[in-house]
Amino acid sequence: GRPIVIIMVDSGSHVDPLPEPGTEYDVVVSGAGPVGLMIGCYMQSQGVRCVLIDPHLKNGDGSKAAVTMPRSFEMLERVGVGTAIADVGRPAGLARLGSNGGWLGKITGFTSARLSQYVPTAVGQNIVEAHLCARYLELGGKILRAARVTGVSEDDTAADEGGRCTVAVERYVYVRPPAQAPPLPPALAALTSTSLSARFAVGADGKQSMVRESLGLGYEGHEYAQSFFLADVELEEGVAEATGWERGLHAVIEADGAFLLFIRLQGNVFRTYYCAAGMEPEQCTQESLSEQRGPPQRAVWMHKSGTRP
Repeated sequence: GRPIVIIMVDSGSHVDPLPEPGTEYDVVVSGAGPVGLMIGCYMQSQGVRCVLIDPHLKNGDGSKAAVTMPRSFEMLERVGVGTAIADVGRPAGLARLGSNGGWLGKITGFTSARLSQYVPTAVGQNIVEAHLCARYLELGGKILRAARVTGVSEDDTAADEGGRCTVAVERYVYVRPPAQAPPLPPALAALTSTSLSARFAVGADGKQSMVRESLGLGYEGHEYAQSFFLADVELEEGVAEATGWERGLHAVIEADGAFLLFIRLQGNVFRTYYCAAGMEPEQCTQESLSEQRGPPQRAVWMHKSGTRP
């Protein structure tokens, strides 16, 4: 089976004790991904006291979303990080499709300088999160990590203050399986739940949003049943240039129906995607892919995950 990975609390993380029950904020945001961090940055920049609640121990390590569009950069620049993030990434001005050992065609001209100063740019979500998190903390914002929102209720007694809500929070650490959550130090485990008072509660916690569930709002999306493999792969210096993969997005459809997609992010890091008909969750591993396609040459697997909702 897969090796069990133990995540240490002090591996680049900073976790604070939960605040005492009744601690007041203007806005409580559930989720400290790009959306939650962006909301937090904007609130803090406008003098609105904000706290983010997130079950992860630190910002994400993997690229996840790989391309940021011009309009997103414009919004990010409103809180002072758009240009800095764009400078780290690579312009994604080319997309090409290949099959049967050759390239079928390419697409260019994704944007125009008349529309925006920015262009579609390949940059990992982890880079976006790191910049937003640094800016949010610089603005005086607070993140309660290793915690999650468990409920939201309206506080009828605060009607004369314009209305407030109570946000229930519990100590909870999330790590991606098969990794195991670490035991928390006594100072962090002393208070395992609390409640915060806020004028507004915002759900930026994805499909399983407890804010949305507490308000009785259903999930309107759909399940994606196809298994697939994602990984961040770092090539040795010069390999991408030598093989003609140095810029843009590259998609390949093989004769057996397998689909591969590669896009170069910052530095020599590539976001890779692979799927095939009948692919099972246990095949979403580096070992399985190496058996099918051969071991990677002159490359390092940095961050990988297989998923099937």
